[in-house]
Amino acid sequence: MDLFAKGGSRGTCIAAIAARIGVTPAAVIHHFGTKDALLLEVVAEIDRRRPSLVTDPDGVSGADALRRLGEWGSLLEQDGALANLARLATVMVAEGLDPDHPSHDYFVRRAQEFRLAIAPLVRAGQLDGSIRRDVDPVSVATQVVALVQGVQIQWFLEPDQVPIGSLLDDFFAVFLDGLAPPASGRPGGRRVPRGQPPRRRLPARRA
Repeated sequence: MDLFAKGGSRGTCIAAIAARIGVTPAAVIHHFGTKDALLLEVVAEIDRRRPSLVTDPDGVSGADALRRLGEWGSLLEQDGALANLARLATVMVAEGLDPDHPSHDYFVRRAQEFRLAIAPLVRAGQLDGSIRRDVDPVSVATQVVALVQGVQIQWFLEPDQVPIGSLLDDFFAVFLDGLAPPASGRPGGRRVPRGQPPRRRLPARRA
């Protein structure tokens, strides 16, 4: 996993892997068959080790369950091993964009599973009243995945300049505020963010 994280799949050879673990290249091939099969095992191991923040919203609102996804940034900042796994996964996803890459289909399914895991949280929020009913759960899930992954890449590039923990916390606060139903007494209007006075309506212009 360490070698793939540093060199990518194309830049990492079976001989280097064998040397790292103290066996012959033939022994690696004996256990995994091919380098591509080994690569897919590495990718699957990354996902097995990654903690899931998608939980059943039982006992909390759908919006609060969705907000918990913002904790991913703080987890990365606090856990160097987890950050290395996430960095390796990012490298693998980038390589998997090639339709001919052996991991391409795996990452297509992985992205679909992310969206399908988050969408029920949105639906739960729509049922309990914490999220508007006029939004599409799958579209919201896609936006969440895109934002988290985008901020994560920026953090990998400039960890000293991109405070991923606070950025994700702030994003989910604003994002969920926009998904909230209209405040009572203001039918059809947008919810007023905490600490901000409602906007005053301008008088209608005379003809």
